[in-house]
Amino acid sequence: MNMRTSLLSIAVLAVAMTAVGCNARTEPWGSTPDPVPQGQQPHVVLHDNVQNRVSHGEPIVTPGDDQTPLRVTVPLRLLDNRQYSIQYRFVFLDARGRAVRPEAGWQYKVLPPRAQMEVEAAALNPEAVDWRLELRLAR
Repeated sequence: MNMRTSLLSIAVLAVAMTAVGCNARTEPWGSTPDPVPQGQQPHVVLHDNVQNRVSHGEPIVTPGDDQTPLRVTVPLRLLDNRQYSIQYRFVFLDARGRAVRPEAGWQYKVLPPRAQMEVEAAALNPEAVDWRLELRLAR
């Protein structure tokens, strides 16, 4: 590459960078809609790289009525030979998909290797018709 080509390349690069800087966005950035519809969101959500360590079985859901709240039991099993401490919480949802109050806090559980254990909860609000279980490594 000769000196003339180098200078020309630098000049083109400088003009391009200036043009990009002058074309700054002034409107706010919008968000991207979630491609997974609300009705197809998973019931069991795994955080903190737990997805490679824990599997879950078929949830047992007892619908609520005027006398008893919605109740959910989810079997869990570790996939490797180590013991892990996890935290979990159930989030109960109303008919519109919103979390109902009061929300339960994070619970602590030790999962032994390869053994199946269950986590369970009952909604504290009679408006609950759906649920989500969140799991993470204990903090």
